[in-house]
Amino acid sequence: MTHGYVRQLPAQCSELLDTKQLPPNHVAFNPSASGKYIYLRITAHTAENETNHMLMFNKETNNASMIQSPMALLKKTVNLFRGIEDLRIVEFEGRLWFAGTCTHASDHQINDLIIGYFDRNVTSVEHVEPVEIGTRPVKNMCPFVHHGKLCLFDMYLMKIYEINKNEEGKLVTSVYKTLKRAQGIPDEVLRGSTSPIHLGGNRWGCVVHCIIYRKNRVLVTRLSYIHHWLEFDIENGLITYLSEPFFIAHWGIEYVSGIYQDKKNPEKIELLFGVNDQKALIANTTLADLRSGF
Repeated sequence: MTHGYVRQLPAQCSELLDTKQLPPNHVAFNPSASGKYIYLRITAHTAENETNHMLMFNKETNNASMIQSPMALLKKTVNLFRGIEDLRIVEFEGRLWFAGTCTHASDHQINDLIIGYFDRNVTSVEHVEPVEIGTRPVKNMCPFVHHGKLCLFDMYLMKIYEINKNEEGKLVTSVYKTLKRAQGIPDEVLRGSTSPIHLGGNRWGCVVHCIIYRKNRVLVTRLSYIHHWLEFDIENGLITYLSEPFFIAHWGIEYVSGIYQDKKNPEKIELLFGVNDQKALIANTTLADLRSGF
């Protein structure tokens, strides 16, 4: 990050879940949203491993259900990290789909990109499979729907992929656009945070992030995530706008993983985020406040 200052985003923040409702040694964080559903990553900590599951909340019925990671659809593992994690959810062709990562979705036994969908009642994972994008490990892939196609936004490699099925019925990716920065957009290393939302015409917007590291003599650790609001023209393949850096409620490990735009009032934006990998929060803000600087 080249800036010497950072702003706090104007927002009304609250916790998504009372952590007292969780079983002992469980934490909820890194939420995402699509339509009437909110997902929270649930991690169960034991002396042997950390196993990830899904808490799905239906805003229309006000019901929440815990969904176990589909171990029968994954490879056997002795990895510390188990299950599927950090999902971004999206409604597509009448189903709730997701992109995420897993350390044991394939024989590589390293973070793979996974794509899947829930059953029609969103009570279990019906299908999941690893999908190649040519690199590994994979993080922060953000799904969205464009012109009736399921797509992925990859900020780190600055690519947009289409997801299709091959002749064997397997999910495959192809590069739809490689993004370039318009004149004046800083050349910073940025990573994906939220799925893009449609702003009108060819214009899409999302939250991205960069990382400040603490550099010690023998260890480099994450010190803070810094967020930006980013906009791009999908047909011309141009990043057209990058906001000044901001944080929301916590200076440190604050990670924005979900976004929801009110269809009746598109200026209203909800950001869903995790703090310290321990709790999930929601911030009510506006598109204008995301776009503004100082």
